[in-house]
Amino acid sequence: MTKFSRSLLLSFFFFILSLVVFCPRYYLWDIGGDPDFAENNRVTPELIQIADPQVRLWDGVRYLEWRVLFPVIAHYTQMPLKLFFSLPFLFSLLLVFYTSHLVYRRSSSLVLCITAAALTATSATFFNSTGFLGYFDSALMLCVLTASFSRSNITVFAAAALGPWVDDRFIFALPIIFFCQWCQFTGITGKTSAQPPESSSNTFIKASITNTSRTIGQKTWQKLFSFSKFLKNIHLLPLILGVAPYLFLRIFSTLTNSDDSGSFFATLAQNPHDIDRLILGVWDGLRWGWVFVVLALLCANGSHGLQRVFGITIIPLSFAFLLVCAGDYSRSTATALPLMVLGLINIPLLKKSPFGAIVLLIGALNFFSPAYHSFRAFYMKIYPLPIQTETAKILEKMKEQK
Repeated sequence: MTKFSRSLLLSFFFFILSLVVFCPRYYLWDIGGDPDFAENNRVTPELIQIADPQVRLWDGVRYLEWRVLFPVIAHYTQMPLKLFFSLPFLFSLLLVFYTSHLVYRRSSSLVLCITAAALTATSATFFNSTGFLGYFDSALMLCVLTASFSRSNITVFAAAALGPWVDDRFIFALPIIFFCQWCQFTGITGKTSAQPPESSSNTFIKASITNTSRTIGQKTWQKLFSFSKFLKNIHLLPLILGVAPYLFLRIFSTLTNSDDSGSFFATLAQNPHDIDRLILGVWDGLRWGWVFVVLALLCANGSHGLQRVFGITIIPLSFAFLLVCAGDYSRSTATALPLMVLGLINIPLLKKSPFGAIVLLIGALNFFSPAYHSFRAFYMKIYPLPIQTETAKILEKMKEQK
């Protein structure tokens, strides 16, 4: 059996297992249902956007005017509404497959592949995409992961160009994307990643540089050559070019007072936080997956320790800024998923005995630990399928009695 087929089978298995162990409140799903339920609060504005993508939304959901990629696609393709609201489920399955296959392909470890699939299928990204109608968190994370780990300039550019229009949290994930690309170039232990054999023309160019450097300084040429090689391998240019149009439009709209969608987040930033709920929300982003995030940040040692400094300062600061203006804690912190994948891929020690068994145990713990949807205003525990089925029957009987 190939790595692809194994990853695919594992993805289907953990996709179904997660929906059984952490079952959404499916009995509340209703395209015309009560928007006071979190399961339906995106339905009405998205239906309006599908009918007219250029429409102005009301205060409180005006930020959705910038998250228009899928409503625009649905509008111009005449997509059936049931298919539109089923897309997050499809993207969730693809997300589990992408992370598991990526880890399997880069590490050649089935243990790490299983762990990646288990942790992704029990992340807040998965729970929100499969629990609430019209939440495209899984599509957002596919864009973030592609920009973080792809070795193609074209795919990095495509992910960066589309990601912000799915959800503007892609912009907040830019430090994570940069860090993941950086660690892959140098290796998380600080050694430069293996490069393909050089052609004769490359050898001639390097020989010319070496000869010329005798007159203008060998160290200067080496630094310039190394820096240009660094910029090429981390795909910084396609990343910048991809997000540039979105950033330009947002900044231009703000400066010309034609967009006040940011006022919602500005108001949230002024409201106090419930510390217990905040801590729960941060934990619920990845839960036991945070172990590998911490390992990825602390074990980064490239560029004479600069990676580690960046990892333990800039990335936490970007999370802090995001949480200040976030209304949903667990969804926001789940953007650390690429760091979890980086930790699984780039730490060779995890593949050795007895660490393999410990890694599997960490993945299994996410299925035995309680999970919550953690928002600033409230939180909800996610119950298994038997409890949700029984609740659905009780609600059905209550409707019949009325």
